[in-house]
Amino acid sequence: MDGESDGEAIRNLIADYCIEADAGNADSWSALFAPGAPLRIGKSEQAAGPEALKTWFTDRDMPAVTHVAGNVRVGISGNSAVGRADFIAVNERMAIGAKGSYHATFTKTDGRWKIASWHIEVAKPR
Repeated sequence: MDGESDGEAIRNLIADYCIEADAGNADSWSALFAPGAPLRIGKSEQAAGPEALKTWFTDRDMPAVTHVAGNVRVGISGNSAVGRADFIAVNERMAIGAKGSYHATFTKTDGRWKIASWHIEVAKPR
């Protein structure tokens, strides 16, 4: 978006990740990723790159939840950045279905920030 800082653009990218996933928009969601960008859940890589991630997304039975990301931290160095955010996934009964954290790297190409890697750590119940 015009006029937004790099930090704002990355925070918006994190929000867009949640918004597009929750809406089931596989095209828009996968377009947030740079070529070759992996998505990991725990220690397992799910897929890498926009096309493979789009297929992974559409082949999954995605639960009906709303992801809420907060406690966002971003560190920027030139055209690269690292970030983390805590998340909760709220289901239709307004109960928390999952919580954890996102750990990501970002790359800026042609003036646009993309996800270079995305790692989801789901918190284990205590």
